[in-house]
Amino acid sequence: MHLSTYTKVAIVSFAILLRSLVGFHPHSGQDNYQGPNAHSSTITASSSTHTNSNSVTYGGDYEAQRHWMEITYHLPLNEWYYHDLHYWGLDYPPLTAYVSYVCGWVAHHLGSMHDDVDDTNSTTGVCEGGEDDKQVCPTSAGKVKQQQQHRGLAVLKDLVALHSSRFGFEDAGGKLYMRFTVLVLDVLVYMSAVWVLVARLTSCDDADNPTTRNKQIWMLLVALSQPAIILIDHGHFQYNTVSLGLTLWSFHFMTRQSSSFMGPLIGSIMFSLSLNFKQMELYHAPAVFAYLLGRCFRGDGNNQQQRSNIQSTIAKFCSLGFTVIITFALLWAPFAVKDSKFHLEGILQIIRRVFPFHRGLFEGKVSNLWCALSIKPFSIRNRIAPSLLPLLALGVTLMLILPPCWILFRVGKGESAKGLETRDIKSLLWGAASTSLAFFLASFQVHEKGILIALAPMSLLFLDAPRFVAWFSIVATWTLWPLLVIDRLQEAYVCCLVIFGCIHYAMRPTWSQREVEVDLFSTQYGTKFIALLSMVAMTILQLSEAMFSPPPQLPDLFPVLWSFVGCGLFCFSYLTTLWAMAKQLNPEFT
Repeated sequence: MHLSTYTKVAIVSFAILLRSLVGFHPHSGQDNYQGPNAHSSTITASSSTHTNSNSVTYGGDYEAQRHWMEITYHLPLNEWYYHDLHYWGLDYPPLTAYVSYVCGWVAHHLGSMHDDVDDTNSTTGVCEGGEDDKQVCPTSAGKVKQQQQHRGLAVLKDLVALHSSRFGFEDAGGKLYMRFTVLVLDVLVYMSAVWVLVARLTSCDDADNPTTRNKQIWMLLVALSQPAIILIDHGHFQYNTVSLGLTLWSFHFMTRQSSSFMGPLIGSIMFSLSLNFKQMELYHAPAVFAYLLGRCFRGDGNNQQQRSNIQSTIAKFCSLGFTVIITFALLWAPFAVKDSKFHLEGILQIIRRVFPFHRGLFEGKVSNLWCALSIKPFSIRNRIAPSLLPLLALGVTLMLILPPCWILFRVGKGESAKGLETRDIKSLLWGAASTSLAFFLASFQVHEKGILIALAPMSLLFLDAPRFVAWFSIVATWTLWPLLVIDRLQEAYVCCLVIFGCIHYAMRPTWSQREVEVDLFSTQYGTKFIALLSMVAMTILQLSEAMFSPPPQLPDLFPVLWSFVGCGLFCFSYLTTLWAMAKQLNPEFT
């Protein structure tokens, strides 16, 4: 990438600053706040006592991630997926558990190195003031707020202390460390992947052309300032950028053109790591499988005219399978050993925790088909037996992922050439966004945050569809509003959207209209009207929710409307991704 050092430093600094500023806002479940209509219960159980299976769950995703650091560091590995499942039991794949262990190890040892402060008051329930006038300190969820003193790095040991850190250890130093872990992993994994892919997507342009440099700057700024990703990871608190970054790295390697098959093999390892960090990366799995299957049938790079024979195809397919199996085996094998013997139950327990089919069709007011069809007069959950709902979700999901997978298979199978690298990476990005939207719209057990899986690959397609991708980024962020209200991130939501909008319109390069390959919003009046109408509808809903209270008999009116409108817009987005993929495969397609 032909950018000056000052430009690169400025872009990275801006991205880090934006994430850091969002991190000063509340995280999920802070002070056990569960939304304006919820009543947070005060937990009076002793924080030093091991919580039993009937314990009350505190907080949200922040407390879950902190708790996983606690248990993975202090407990034996074969207890990680069994320990007190009623209090934020570990329910992510093994790589998340290993990363939690590392974060917990660092926190504990940093805290131990600086644990030279008298912490007598922090272990008692008495406020400062002497023995004669003992007074009960104000509590929030069983945690004495005046006990949480600023002790520097020593507080990190308490952050991951076994059992005693439960029910809201929210010291400022601990929160700073937690935010820092997200930021570091974001920079190392996600930002680096975005940087590499932007360089590849603009590699065909004249590097000395100022317009090319403007495109690179613009793409980096827009991709690294995605409001939804920043608000969820650095506001709400999650580590989505780790799995998303690993996926983007896998796309980079998979689509490299060379005489060997090493690129797809490395890519399959990276994607396996992504799957083992967060199970929602299964949304990308059909796209990856279809493209790599096509690559197995592609001719060798040193002979473009000769198709691979059946032996070569089988060898490539088996090598991909071998790398995936080995990667999974290395990550999962430790859980299959107990008392020096093979223990299959450990593997089965992880599967049960990672895929909780008992939780229901969807969570919250997610903007997908099943939530939209659950409202009256549809009431689909009352019309179809609960045992059939997973099968229905599976059938609809398969139907939606088949078109993008077929196109990706043809792209992967196509001729290999240096000039086709950009075509392959663009097609894979569009395909990953398409299958992600299919899963988000129709699969079982979908959460609002699942839209990030589609947003990450789509955010790198601004050169193809600047208006559509900007519109989708705003829609994805808008659908998260009900969740962000619960997290008290309204101000951060507005600021991130304003910053994103300013970047899009101020830094947009002035290329000619014909350079925009597949932007529907630039070529079709019907889609322009849909985009305008949707923005008006979203604005009206946003203002209505701020100005009016829902009727008492319909307390969830606005979240339901958010879900219904968002579902319609995501259905349109899914169709747009199919159109874009067909355009990549056949430029004459209209």
